Amino acid sequence: MDKFDLEEKILGGIFGTISIVATIIEMCANGFSTATVFGAVKDIFGTLVVVVLFITVMKALKPKKAKNFRELLNTSMEKVEANYAPLIRKAVIKETDTDAKVNKLQNFIRYEIGSNMNALFGEDCGNYIRFFDIDATTPNAIVFPIRETFFGNKENAPFNAETIIYKISNSLQKRFTDYQVKGDIKKKEIVVSFNKTLSSYEDAETLCRLIDTVVLLFIAENKK
Repeated sequence: MDKFDLEEKILGGIFGTISIVATIIEMCANGFSTATVFGAVKDIFGTLVVVVLFITVMKALKPKKAKNFRELLNTSMEKVEANYAPLIRKAVIKETDTDAKVNKLQNFIRYEIGSNMNALFGEDCGNYIRFFDIDATTPNAIVFPIRETFFGNKENAPFNAETIIYKISNSLQKRFTDYQVKGDIKKKEIVVSFNKTLSSYEDAETLCRLIDTVVLLFIAENKK
């Protein structure tokens, strides 16, 4: 819908509403005879189409509010997914998933990353593995596993989870000072705590900037 067409529908709706109100006032002033009532009804129905169209347009223009943080994050993550497609994707429940995984995905927001970073250059993604988890009901922390499956293990560059966790954790802490970043060597993961429960659109956008940063750090470490 172009600007001119939109303005035309809005103005038509406004004037149509005024016309209906004027018709009702005129009917009241002239008395409620059969001829007056039927004439008013005819005029109102003739204008009502324009008013209904006006209401429909205004509803379409009204921004839709996300019901919960899962929806907010999924919407904000669309940009990140598009930037790194097909390397990053949202995890979805599949028929072959175990009950434990289904329960996990129902309560957590999970995204996956391809084990082959060269998917960015058109190659096969390999297997998708867990990129991060965040509690959907109480989003107060996000967990990034550090897996050999993604970072590889070569003779000239053996997999060293401790070194990777240390470097990525320090980088995140310097860039996102409002968050608390902790590397867990034993579990081979990085936990970023927000010191509050995320709930707003701004929270989701900030979190996506952090996730985008982690993707870049993962890629940088993978290439070494």
